[in-house]
Amino acid sequence: MPIIQNIYIDQGTTYSQGFTINNANNEPYVVAGASAQGMIRKNYASANAISFAITLTDGLVTIGLDANTSSLIVAGRYLYDVKMTDVLGKVTRVAEGIATITPAVTHT
Repeated sequence: MPIIQNIYIDQGTTYSQGFTINNANNEPYVVAGASAQGMIRKNYASANAISFAITLTDGLVTIGLDANTSSLIVAGRYLYDVKMTDVLGKVTRVAEGIATITPAVTHT
């Protein structure tokens, strides 16, 4: 079952968020050989998506956006999720929720 957590991203800033991931025994998930991807979309059917940068360490998946990428996202409410693929090819959704992009006042 994925972690359901709404996230808030300040437009035009560097963003990073970590999610703890455990195995069925509630121990830190070993990520050797695993990969992950995560995206933000306006709605489920939207053809346009922004991909997160993803870092995996044992027991933790971290998503991120650089300041340039977050500045290109129009302020508003979006959906996001993060999926991980283990070494055997099993795909699991590890996090999902609403991503709110808050508008920036300062523009450079």
